[in-house]
Amino acid sequence: MTWTSNVSFCKWNGVTCCLRRQRVVSLNLSSVGLVGNISRSLGNLSFLRILDLSNNNLHGHIPYQLESFSRLRRPFSSNRLTCSIPASLSTCHSLVGLSLDENHLTRDIPPELAFLPNLNLINLIGNNLTGRIPNTFGNMSSLRDLVLQENSLERHIPWELGMLPNLSELLLDFNNLTGEIPSSLSNCTSLQVFSA
Repeated sequence: MTWTSNVSFCKWNGVTCCLRRQRVVSLNLSSVGLVGNISRSLGNLSFLRILDLSNNNLHGHIPYQLESFSRLRRPFSSNRLTCSIPASLSTCHSLVGLSLDENHLTRDIPPELAFLPNLNLINLIGNNLTGRIPNTFGNMSSLRDLVLQENSLERHIPWELGMLPNLSELLLDFNNLTGEIPSSLSNCTSLQVFSA
């Protein structure tokens, strides 16, 4: 993949611009061999809707500048990010899928993620997350897939998850969860796949 200044950035591989203006709306750099930290300058792409940096060798932190991505719909997975999930992601109101799987993310899952009204997927499989599953996730009426396998999450499965009308996949196994499976999950009539 080569990007040169003598060619319009809208014609670069992996870059999509809107037709009327030369604004980057999609950056698909999946599996292109990127190495290093995620640049803070990504925050300057205020019209960015799709950011796919998955399956690279990125490490370090998720830049706080991502909070300016109010239009962002999909971020990244399968890298070597070693940080906590920034609560500032809750300002990305257009986010429909949060895939941060197969990284080295630590600490708690921010309960503020429940403020994302369009989020239908949370995939955090294969990290080092601790703490509890946020009760606030029970308010996410658009959520269809909640994949939290292979972490170190503790305590019980929140009763509030039974309030998710569109939940079709709930994967919680290979954690340190205790207690009984809440009876409220019987209210999830769309639930097709469950493991704990």
